[in-house]
Amino acid sequence: MCTTTDRDGRESIKLDGKEIRTVNKFKYLGSIVESGGRMDEKVKNKILAGWDNWKAASGVSGVLCDKRVPLRLKGKFHKAVVRPAMLYGTETANITKTEEKKLDVEEMRRLVWMSVVIREDRIWNEYIRGLTKVAEISKKVQEGRMRRYGLRLRREEDHLGRHAMEMEA
Repeated sequence: MCTTTDRDGRESIKLDGKEIRTVNKFKYLGSIVESGGRMDEKVKNKILAGWDNWKAASGVSGVLCDKRVPLRLKGKFHKAVVRPAMLYGTETANITKTEEKKLDVEEMRRLVWMSVVIREDRIWNEYIRGLTKVAEISKKVQEGRMRRYGLRLRREEDHLGRHAMEMEA
């Protein structure tokens, strides 16, 4: 493996004589890794995964859009089927507040849709969350982070993760 610089000042990496392309993002083990540590694509991917589960669940059984089904049951269904797809892997991701807000907005869009409320009704989000008993997804992301942090604190003193956590920049 070697690095070279061309006339324009761009660096290239060669491995066994073959040049490796420089990309801004790539998918590895189901997660999207972006240059600069951003998480925009990962959040978009999580939102799409939530919508995919939503469509699959509402298409087969019709539970989520049926007016005869109680809202609490819809909320339980949402928490069991849609939310895990959106939360998968977020406890280790470096998600910013704006990206957490995007997740909240998308989840609220689904909750409003399944509660059969239109915008002109002017019903508050907290009221809909109270009817469905679904907490904000950003709070669930933070709970996952805290749970993972607690696991790190309970590790043995000589564990590699413990040493990495105590390092100073």
